[in-house]
Amino acid sequence: MSRVISEERKEGNKLRSRVLARDGYMCRLCGSEENLEVHHMLALVNGGNSTMKNLITLCADCHYYAPENGKEANEEYLRQRNLVIYEHLITYPGPYAKIAVAYMEFLKDRSEKYVNLGFIDEEQKEKIIRYELNNLVERGTAL
Repeated sequence: MSRVISEERKEGNKLRSRVLARDGYMCRLCGSEENLEVHHMLALVNGGNSTMKNLITLCADCHYYAPENGKEANEEYLRQRNLVIYEHLITYPGPYAKIAVAYMEFLKDRSEKYVNLGFIDEEQKEKIIRYELNNLVERGTAL
């Protein structure tokens, strides 16, 4: 019995390692490289399974709030969280907030051009934008 559990654990650890590697050892939401966890987009109790398609890397903070009812809900969660941060940047009265918004608009435009030229794909573009937005927030530049 314990041998079966041990084998399942080994397989789970291998899958976790593959998910982390696929996601570049960073949170798919905020870009953090600290306290990484693997999240089931559709929870096991809701009929999900442990496959590469159903798993994403999140940091502990983002994982705490992530929905467990499917890929669409997770994508909406990511979109809404980024919108809230961006709206805060736009309305923040400090001078650095306006610079941060201008920088993010420039980054979006430039990264879209790189996608069109084939230098990066859409997923890489989104990672870059999330990473830079998270950096602005972490540094407190705009907040």
